Amino acid sequence: MCWRRGAWAKAAWCYERSDWKGVLKVMLTDGTPAMVIYRLMQWARWWRLIPLELAFNRLNTICCGCVIGRGAEFGAGFVLVHSLGVVINGSVRGGRNAGGSAFMRGAKASPRTSTIWRVRRSCLLVDAIWRP
Repeated sequence: MCWRRGAWAKAAWCYERSDWKGVLKVMLTDGTPAMVIYRLMQWARWWRLIPLELAFNRLNTICCGCVIGRGAEFGAGFVLVHSLGVVINGSVRGGRNAGGSAFMRGAKASPRTSTIWRVRRSCLLVDAIWRP
């Protein structure tokens, strides 16, 4: 499951631990519910359950303060360090081990497709992506 890989990646990133204790700490942190709800939204889109996808999108916005567009796609290892105030456009495509934080460091984005790829060892940090 993708959300498990994200939990392990977040434990390694935030707590520099890749054991079950680090993952347990991660499950109680701020961005983890937003990551899990995003994966549920992605699952509903995969099965073309549009009403359920919309419900998960609203749940993420209301409960976690996180706006992730319905068309956004991220690979395994997607990490949100915090969820409050995160806004990701629906046309964003992210590779494996993409993460979100309050700053952006070393991101490579294609201006045409707004594709964001993995940079370094899970250090792609994206908070808000805005394209005019």
